[in-house]
Amino acid sequence: DCQPKAVLEYTTESIAVPNEIFVIDLQKREVWEGVPENPEHVNNPNDLIYCIYTSGTTGKPKGVMIEQHSVVNFVIDSEKNVFQHTFIKKSKSIYSTNRIFFDITVQDLFLTLLNGISVYLSADSLGIIDYYIANALGENLGMITTPSKIRASFEENEKYMDRFSVVMIGAESLALDLARKFVEKNIETFNGYGPTETTCGVLYYRCNDADLEECTSLPIGKPIANTQIYIINENNLCGVGVPGELCIAGDGVA
Repeated sequence: DCQPKAVLEYTTESIAVPNEIFVIDLQKREVWEGVPENPEHVNNPNDLIYCIYTSGTTGKPKGVMIEQHSVVNFVIDSEKNVFQHTFIKKSKSIYSTNRIFFDITVQDLFLTLLNGISVYLSADSLGIIDYYIANALGENLGMITTPSKIRASFEENEKYMDRFSVVMIGAESLALDLARKFVEKNIETFNGYGPTETTCGVLYYRCNDADLEECTSLPIGKPIANTQIYIINENNLCGVGVPGELCIAGDGVA
């Protein structure tokens, strides 16, 4: 569907690929042999960095094409990027529980590696935390995940929560009781929102700033740098408290 020029393969399974598409088998030794010098820089900010598919909840999944500058904007450490700034300052390493085709891995991989943070990938196909590994990794871990994975991971092992210094929970509605558990342990806890079409999360709310005993629901926060958020009713901007459609503009839009 995405009409690739080449396919990278790393499996013993038999995968049917059309003959006209070049297949590179990463398990073959000769793939890694050759010229040792770095290749020439040929990319510019408007070139694609990846194509990732939406979940297809509204119909057929579609490929979203993200350009280089959109990811650069997302990973920049600035005071405007509240979550990114906190994450970079307080995480020594990150435990990634997400699958590579899920857009939340853009945060797992680009936000971390481009800011000098180590990444440890969960081997569990469901993304449940391996507590032996979490224990071995020590303290000041970061995690970016969904509420359902958080519940599944910490249901019987809440004692491992103190391994984490920063967590961002998104992709689903974050329940207050879950946010309270992390905030009570003085973990920097963020509620995040952002569709695949805006690169990744574009709105973040720091749950530690709220009186969670008084809240009835959690806000989704304020936009990151170079991003504008509008609440629209047809062609009109809505006033405060008036329901409408959430529209996003800025450097992260595909």
